[in-house]
Amino acid sequence: MLFTSNIFLYAFLPAVVALFFVLARADHKTRIAILFLILSSFIFYGYKNPANITLLMGSILGNFALASQIRRHQQKAAIFILGILFNIGILGYFKYTNFLLENFSLISGDSYTPLSIALPLAISFYTFQQIAFLADTKNGEIGAVSFRDYMLFVTFFPQLIIGPIVHHKEMMPQFSMANFGRFNWQNFQTGFCYLMSGVIKKVFLSDACALVVNSVHGDIGNGVSIGFADAWVTAFAFSLQIYFDFSGYTDMAIGIAKMLGIDLPFNFNSPYKARNVGEFWRRWHITLSRWLRDYLYIPLGGNQSGFKRTAINAVIVFLLGGLWHGAAWTFIAWGLVQGIGVVWAHLLKTLKICLPTSIAILFTFIFITLSWVLFRAQNLENALDLYKVMSGVQGFDLTLRESINLPVMAIGVVIIFGLPNSHTLVPWLQTRIANLPTAPVVVVMVVSWLALAAFDLDSSAAFIYFDF
Repeated sequence: MLFTSNIFLYAFLPAVVALFFVLARADHKTRIAILFLILSSFIFYGYKNPANITLLMGSILGNFALASQIRRHQQKAAIFILGILFNIGILGYFKYTNFLLENFSLISGDSYTPLSIALPLAISFYTFQQIAFLADTKNGEIGAVSFRDYMLFVTFFPQLIIGPIVHHKEMMPQFSMANFGRFNWQNFQTGFCYLMSGVIKKVFLSDACALVVNSVHGDIGNGVSIGFADAWVTAFAFSLQIYFDFSGYTDMAIGIAKMLGIDLPFNFNSPYKARNVGEFWRRWHITLSRWLRDYLYIPLGGNQSGFKRTAINAVIVFLLGGLWHGAAWTFIAWGLVQGIGVVWAHLLKTLKICLPTSIAILFTFIFITLSWVLFRAQNLENALDLYKVMSGVQGFDLTLRESINLPVMAIGVVIIFGLPNSHTLVPWLQTRIANLPTAPVVVVMVVSWLALAAFDLDSSAAFIYFDF
């Protein structure tokens, strides 16, 4: 179920919010309300494909049992390794089996028929979240947890599909707070502002940029030649598309959770204002970067063993991070490029070379934009084709196709580089309306919410990170 769909905005979300607070008010221990949120989350998750629920439930049961065994037994490391194998085994089968078979067939020269394996929605996200839970349990950071709370921790629908990838300490203690389940008008206002911010980013900015991106990449995949200007504009259009797509989802996830009284961690912090690639990854998909740092980079040795070892660790982490995004050589190459960019940033820091801020931001933005070509391309061949056109070796055709919406792209650039991010703007807006009479604020909220129905919300494309 998409956050931007009519059924979500005008049926599922209002029904869940209303019934949650009604049930919580009737049961001061909020047990029924929590069970209701779990049930709602399963409905949300299985709306398009109910079969996905079986795997999600199996993953939850298996990881909860493993965490319980880790707490009870002395051989914590051995059980933890078993947990890693359990999770990676499930993820590997569904996400990487056909990729491995395809590459083995290329090496051996044998014929290859893809297995009929559908990628379950959000498997990468809930798998990583539960691996972190097992690791923190092994390290003694988590005590006894009820199965009910654990289920809500994993399935909570605002963050289930694309994150943020939350730690237990960020979310589970909120379930037992005295004010959990009590309606708070300020929380609702704040959440609504985040929700509207996210919908606008996705529907009016990201989807508009997607039109030209899909058109050009479709032509490349079909062997149709494209021009120099189209190639460059498409690269920047995808840079804007994925920015507002992921930023929009993050805003909506935080907003919906806030309406229900839950605070999710920020997952997006103006990444295109980063001065180097390392800083970019501290701003883009913050909770994934944190996961890779805490559970891969630091265990590998981090930056504690000199520049050479630090560089190797960074490249390994980003190669695996690229593979996490998708089972394709394009993602592996993209991860390698990110790792090299992080190593380069670390080298400049070591040599104490510092560019002016505006120049550093521009160079980083161009580097990230060029790397997105690998991320978006259907295969390495298509990515190289686009790079060739962008290099000018095939000419400098400056004609632009009609699907390119330069005004929308210009607005996107102004928002990205000229305005504060939503985590600054929403609190600022909240302080301005906090003292206003409730009635006119409610009218404005209802009118703006209903006004969205005038647009074809159901035609909105799925979020890019749904594929991961």
